[in-house]
Amino acid sequence: MSDHRTGQRRAYLQERQGRSRISGVLGFRLHYDEQGRAVMDLPYDPVITNGVDAVHGGIIGALIDAAGWYAAAQHFDTWVGTVEYKVHLLEGVTGSDLTAVARVVRHGKRLASTEVDVTMSNGRKVAVGSTTCVVTSRAYDGWPPAPGPSGTAGEG
Repeated sequence: MSDHRTGQRRAYLQERQGRSRISGVLGFRLHYDEQGRAVMDLPYDPVITNGVDAVHGGIIGALIDAAGWYAAAQHFDTWVGTVEYKVHLLEGVTGSDLTAVARVVRHGKRLASTEVDVTMSNGRKVAVGSTTCVVTSRAYDGWPPAPGPSGTAGEG
């Protein structure tokens, strides 16, 4: 896959993530770093805490799932679906923004596996996880981009 096409796909996924209902409710924000890892930020909000004012573990699980999904999805022209994710909570989190960084460990034609680290704003690792995604035949809405005047998608 060309770097140009990967860049187009990342831009498309970032735009789609901005319209995601769950991302809107929880406040997830996505970008890709220079190594191609999906970086998902979660600003702290007391509404996502449990009875002892720690960020609920299910929210951290959702963050791991989302970051892993976006790391995998950048490699395919059709939707992927999470078929498994694992969460290992290392410690409770109170009053801190969180960042999940997901990298693809391996991807083939049908499956992609990722590893995800979650850190607090001070850099302390508070959770690790992994995801497995399956490639579907369902096309993304509006993908691939329409060819530009030069005949290359998105250029012109």
